[in-house]
Amino acid sequence: EAKYTFSARVISNTPSTIFHGDYVYGSDVYDTSDVSNEISNALNSIASSSDATQIASSVAELDKSKLATSMQANDDVADQIAELDSQYAAAANVTVEEPFIAEDTGISDVSVTGMALNADPDTSISFHVSKPEREAVVDETAYKNAIQFSFKVSNDGNNVSTLKVPMLIRIELPADYDETHFRILHYNSDNKTLKEVIIPRIENGYAIFTVTSFSTFVFVEENSDIDSGNNSQGGSNNGSNGSNNGSNGSSNGGSHSGSSSSSGGSGSYN
Repeated sequence: EAKYTFSARVISNTPSTIFHGDYVYGSDVYDTSDVSNEISNALNSIASSSDATQIASSVAELDKSKLATSMQANDDVADQIAELDSQYAAAANVTVEEPFIAEDTGISDVSVTGMALNADPDTSISFHVSKPEREAVVDETAYKNAIQFSFKVSNDGNNVSTLKVPMLIRIELPADYDETHFRILHYNSDNKTLKEVIIPRIENGYAIFTVTSFSTFVFVEENSDIDSGNNSQGGSNNGSNGSNNGSNGSSNGGSHSGSSSSSGGSGSYN
C-alpha cells in the first residue's frame, strides 16, 4: 500500500537573485488501503457476473481515479484487473498484441495491464513506445537527464487517447537513474503544458505506474540542487513538482513561466 503526504514550495528560476521559498506542509496523510479495499470488493462483484462480455463496461463505471490509485499501490488489485482483462478478451474476442517498442527509445522491455478492457469487442489492441515527433519543453531548472517517449494505444488502427479503464505500465528503468529522484512527466497533447508528475513504484529496475490518457511522457530526475534546498534559505524537498491530487497517487503539474514554480507532493510505498 502507499501513503502520501503533501507539501508546497515556491521554486525560483533564478535562485541567485530570488531565493526558493520555504515548505508548507499538509497535516493529513493519504493512505490508499481504504480505497484499495473498496475497489477490490467492487472488482470481486464484477468477476462474479455471469456475462463476461459486460466486464469492460462494469469496470469502466468505477471511479477512475480510485481505480488508478489502487492498481498502482496494490498488487492484488492489479492482479484482479489482469484476470478480468483476460476474461473479457476471451469473451469479447479481443486480441491483445505484444507491445511495439521502437529501437531508438533505448527501452527493451515493457508490459501493460488493462489493454483488453479498453478495446471494443471483436477488435485488436496494441501499445506502442516511440520517440515523440515533437519533443516537450522540459523545465531544466527543475529536472535533468530527460528522456522523452510517446506512448500510444491503437484499437483496430484507431488511436485511443483517453482510456475507459486505467492501464498499469511496467517499463524498464534506464540505467544510471537515481531511483529516489526519478519522476515521469506527462504532458498534454500540445507538448507544452505539463499535465501531471507521476511518482512511480520502482521494483527490480522497473518503473510501475498507471495512466488514464496518452501523449508524451518524459523520464527525468529531479534536480538535486532544488531537492537539497541548495540556496541561502536551506530546506529540503519533500516531494515531486506539482500539487499532489491525493486520489490518484500522482502529482498534477502545470506549465511554469516567470521567475518561480511550485513544488510539492510525496509518496511512499509499504
